[in-house]
Amino acid sequence: MDKQEKIITIVTVALLVLAAVIVVLVWGAYSNWFKTDFEYLYLTSNGERLQQYEKYRLGDVQFDVHQFGGKSGFSVRVVALAEEDFTYTVDGKYYNFVDELAGKDVTEAFGVVLGKKSFVLHCRSDILDILQSIYPNSVVALISEINQPIYFRLVVTDKAAKHSFELTFRCKMSVTDIEIDPDHVFTSGGLLCVS
Repeated sequence: MDKQEKIITIVTVALLVLAAVIVVLVWGAYSNWFKTDFEYLYLTSNGERLQQYEKYRLGDVQFDVHQFGGKSGFSVRVVALAEEDFTYTVDGKYYNFVDELAGKDVTEAFGVVLGKKSFVLHCRSDILDILQSIYPNSVVALISEINQPIYFRLVVTDKAAKHSFELTFRCKMSVTDIEIDPDHVFTSGGLLCVS
């Protein structure tokens, strides 16, 4: 093998090694450094990578959208989930949450503001505020008690509608009142305790 052939061989091997390193780095970046499967689209918030299908408790939050190859263009939907049912009225007419809204697009209630590679989701302070946003020119009232958090699914889809990222969330709710059952209140060492 002459000198020219050796140089060609060395350059070829170096290029192959470089290509392998690039593939590993790209695969690592889009698989959360090999903790998950390769994702063509994923979200981060405050520098933290979010995991699909996990449950999150959110306030107003900005999401950065990462797509393979640096592509841009995406859509955002929020869908109501049917984990807890309750009754509410709209202008005096009765509705059940599961029958009326579960599985339906309620994106307008969250004031989503889209950017080029990010978006902001505005969580309302409570379910009544969310319902009021869905029925903006109506009088809305809760009829039945809500014992569990109400969850929603955020769905971000790429421009070509081939890949999506989903996560389940509930809004951080404000505390409006606290009711203490007197049978569960006692004192201990001068402190008021609730069991």
